[in-house]
Amino acid sequence: MENISATPVSSLKFPDGFQEIDTIVTGYKRQMILASALKMGVFDYLEKSKSASREEIVSSLPLCGMLSRSYLNALVSMNFLSVDGDKYSNTQISRDFLTKESPYYQGDVILGSSKSGSRWDLLSEAMQSTDGMVPTSGPGPSLDHLDMLAQRVIQGEAQALTRWIGDLPGFAERKKMLDIGGGHGLYTIGICQLNPDMDAVILDQPHVIELTDSYIRKYGLEKRIIAREGDIRTEVYKPEYDIILISHLLYKFRNDLDEIFRLVSNGLKDGGILVSNHYFCSPGCVPMQNAVVELERSLQSAGHPLCHPEHFEGLFKKYGLSCIRTGTLDTAFGVSHVHAAEKMVR
Repeated sequence: MENISATPVSSLKFPDGFQEIDTIVTGYKRQMILASALKMGVFDYLEKSKSASREEIVSSLPLCGMLSRSYLNALVSMNFLSVDGDKYSNTQISRDFLTKESPYYQGDVILGSSKSGSRWDLLSEAMQSTDGMVPTSGPGPSLDHLDMLAQRVIQGEAQALTRWIGDLPGFAERKKMLDIGGGHGLYTIGICQLNPDMDAVILDQPHVIELTDSYIRKYGLEKRIIAREGDIRTEVYKPEYDIILISHLLYKFRNDLDEIFRLVSNGLKDGGILVSNHYFCSPGCVPMQNAVVELERSLQSAGHPLCHPEHFEGLFKKYGLSCIRTGTLDTAFGVSHVHAAEKMVR
């Protein structure tokens, strides 16, 4: 590397390689363009109006007229808008993923990544922590974060997990389930949609329940699913459930698994099934091919996925459960491992 104090500016030769860094910076700029369009409601407005001129968009939204031409053209270049003459409209990708009325809406995933206080915004704090946990201002994950997770699981995990549970033995005859730490509730909603005779309880922290209820109402299942506050470690479990689901919750309780399995087992009827859906690190903790996804998975799983899936089966046996099925699911954060264990008839 050249000595900056000894080299005239006119002789400096800029090294090759910055293009890779510039690509990353440009990606951030493109994300900010997209995020601002979501915040201003550009896609929702165009979905309602079908198409609109630049002048109509500027007069209807809080959009600066002086910047509007280059701004809208940037969205066109990114394939989020199309233009025909002087009329702009949404592309199919925007209709699918960027309009709030779409069942596949991903706006909170996009906005959540760059929002102040998000896991990525606080990455440096997490990296300097002792436990890999991102600091939060409240008692648990924010409602914004849970909305983001809900949109993530709709990318395929919710569909795959509900189908996997729907294929368990005797599923059609099962009448009551408990989802511990269910958050947005989409897994339970999907399961109850598959089984019209199923009623369910979603257990979560007090600040989460209002959000859970909003998803239950959205899918019209208020009469069959209730959300109430509770803690996995202190809940008094009565043997009343045909299915108990624990999904992506046990990471922060990795030192309490023995006691948790003892307690949760008490909540199953004889023949009831405990379903666990969690990330496990690969044998030897071999890194994933996509290092960014691996880091994001670690941020989602309290610093590190669970280890030793065989330990799960040992806990099943210890508390009267027999593992009847295992599998894997592709998720937004990599492969998740699913276990189903049946409570043995006493």
